Amino acid sequence: MTKLHILIPTYNCAEFIGATLKSVFDQALHDIRVTVVDNVSTDGTGDLIRDTFGTSVDYIRNAENIGGIRNHNRCMDIAEGQYIKLLSADDLLLPGVLATQIKSLDSHPSAGISTCDNQLIDSAGEQIGLAHYLKGFHNGRDAIRVCAAKVANLVGGPSQTMLRADAIHGHRWDPQFAWTADLMFYLSMLRDSDLVGTGEPGVAYRRRSGSISEASCPLPIRRKSDLEFLRRFARNPMPFLRWGVRYAKAGLS
Repeated sequence: MTKLHILIPTYNCAEFIGATLKSVFDQALHDIRVTVVDNVSTDGTGDLIRDTFGTSVDYIRNAENIGGIRNHNRCMDIAEGQYIKLLSADDLLLPGVLATQIKSLDSHPSAGISTCDNQLIDSAGEQIGLAHYLKGFHNGRDAIRVCAAKVANLVGGPSQTMLRADAIHGHRWDPQFAWTADLMFYLSMLRDSDLVGTGEPGVAYRRRSGSISEASCPLPIRRKSDLEFLRRFARNPMPFLRWGVRYAKAGLS
């Protein structure tokens, strides 16, 4: 079995995906497989990948556009490695992150998720900030409680996380709740496994218009997703109060 399978769901990211794939191969790891799952791009993504990367990248093109979240789930359905990473097609891996995350999972057999911090970059690749996630080893149930108490994703997104395949089981992203689909997926895994965070930036996360979060998650959708997240994972009233205050300030009480 391949040690690590990296899957890149994409739609019309020809402008960025070449640099994303280069950041994968610059990691200089040998026992990895890289698969791009194209959600019917119309910008020449397939030609770019075939011309630039040839057989070093498995290229799969969906028969029809199935939506971003369902395309993430398709990646999960075809994943085959001991460890799995979903990498957004416009993000960049920072040097050494894959080896670091593999080591963290090898060293913590009960951990189903390894996460890292990220650099925030704009469309041009300029750094605009940093984002921090849980650091060190955390019991899965404790990690759930922390995220629910703060009404926040402290685990990270697809590009930040590496998953142990044996800990995924049948868990998948819920297309009904795009804003918190990744967090609810991770916390479902953490009911039966643990988490380890490197505490170091490992990904350059690109903030741009047209991404799933920007295009399909205005405040009312975020409100609905956050509430469902709390219904599933909060165990006391306080997070619901924080949630209410947050959206009252936004005029969505």
